Amino acid sequence: MLKDTESTKRAELKSKLKMLQQEMTRNVDEKPPIHKSKRQPHGTGGWASKKYIEMKKSKNEQEKVNCSEYSDNLEQIKKETRRVKKLYSKLPKADRDLLNPLISKFAFMEIELEDWQRKAAETDDVMEQRHILASYTSVMKSYTQVWKELKERLPKDVGVSKLSKLLSDD
Repeated sequence: MLKDTESTKRAELKSKLKMLQQEMTRNVDEKPPIHKSKRQPHGTGGWASKKYIEMKKSKNEQEKVNCSEYSDNLEQIKKETRRVKKLYSKLPKADRDLLNPLISKFAFMEIELEDWQRKAAETDDVMEQRHILASYTSVMKSYTQVWKELKERLPKDVGVSKLSKLLSDD
């Protein structure tokens, strides 16, 4: 009876060992799994790949449009910066140097806010409008703070009405 249990245990161990060996050889024969980042997004062929290629093309075209808008915005920002700097030209150079980053931020926010207003008016998608207006609101808070800071540092001979007039002129 003792021999029977030992022989059955040996038989079970042999069968487990054989299964493990088969599993190991099977894993060696198979190719290693491909990392997710190296896989093609929609397979190697068929309509899904064509659709992916079309999506990539439209994304690239959209990026080109965004780049041209960006360069237009840069020109507007430079123009706005020059206009605001005119107001502070009578300040000493040390004070102007301190105000230059603030003026640049102000000009950037001014142009971006105008751009977002235009985009919100042009789009019909409600979700996109909400996203634009949320961004607009958060930037508007910063814009208001910068505006107050610049207004406080105006030279004595330049009034707020002149500042408003200069910023509203195109």
